[in-house]
Amino acid sequence: MLRALTGGARSETAATLPAFSEAFKLRRCLVLADSFYEWKKGIARQPHCFEVGTGDLFAFAGLWDRWQTPDGQRIRSFSILTTSPNELNAPNPRPNAGHPGKARL
Repeated sequence: MLRALTGGARSETAATLPAFSEAFKLRRCLVLADSFYEWKKGIARQPHCFEVGTGDLFAFAGLWDRWQTPDGQRIRSFSILTTSPNELNAPNPRPNAGHPGKARL
């Protein structure tokens, strides 16, 4: 079973945080996608789906890990790395690393 972790790992600190440091050194990955959602805040949160081109594949930078639950279940999980905003992704306060630059709404 593979589970996505909620949120992302900050690329600026992932190498030094205990939760991500080993995965940052040994278990990097690409997370393939054909779209992603960003949520617009307001009175009611609204999802906006972004694609590159007409649904072409792209990749996010990620980290994966494996761990065992207290009841003995083995879990594989991953987290997408996030980065600081730049001119390509300025509207998002914590955009994903590998975030497509020219996404369409």
